[in-house]
Amino acid sequence: MSDRQPGAELLTDLAAKTRELAEAHGLDAIRAQRLGDAVATRMADEWGGQQVYFPMDMLARNSERNAQIYKDFNGGNVADLAARHSLSIQAIYRILRAEREARRPAQHTLF
Repeated sequence: MSDRQPGAELLTDLAAKTRELAEAHGLDAIRAQRLGDAVATRMADEWGGQQVYFPMDMLARNSERNAQIYKDFNGGNVADLAARHSLSIQAIYRILRAEREARRPAQHTLF
C-alpha cells in the first residue's frame, strides 16, 4: 500500500488494531494476523471508494447525553431539552422511551 494514501493507512491500521484485539482476546498471532487482514480486506471490498467519517466516541457520548436527558426530564420540558441538546422533540421522546425501557426491571414469566 502507498505511504501517502489515507485510505490505505486506515486499512493498514485497522488490520493492526484488529490483530492487537484478537491477540488480547486469546487468538494466536498467526490467526490474529489473518483476522486483521481479512477485516481490512472486507472493509475495502464493502466500503472501498467511499468517504467514511467516524465520529469520535459517539456511542459513549450519546449514552451519557441520553442518560442526562432522562435525568433532566421533568414531564414538561421536552422542548427545552430538545433545544439544549440540538435535537428534535421527536428525538427527545424516542430517547426518553428507550431510557425508560432500559431502566424498567425485567418481568419474569410464570411459565
